[in-house]
Amino acid sequence: MTVVETWRRDFHVDGITCETMVPHFEACEAVARVSPLRAPAPPSSLRLQEGSNRLGWRCAEVPRLVVDAPLTEVAGDQFRPDEPA
Repeated sequence: MTVVETWRRDFHVDGITCETMVPHFEACEAVARVSPLRAPAPPSSLRLQEGSNRLGWRCAEVPRLVVDAPLTEVAGDQFRPDEPA
């Protein structure tokens, strides 16, 4: 059962499909800066890839939250390290 099917069943949300939700999912991912890595993968990711290769499993990079800007740019007014709490 997909998330959308669960929403229809549990929350009585009518008229939505996975296809109609795509623009909303994409907007959320854009705000959260979900993307492939722009730098070399961390050791933990490389280790997972090595293990999957040894087991003969298919392995692919999963887009993730990537923060390559200062935290104040990402969090906006919610985080100001130079100001007293």
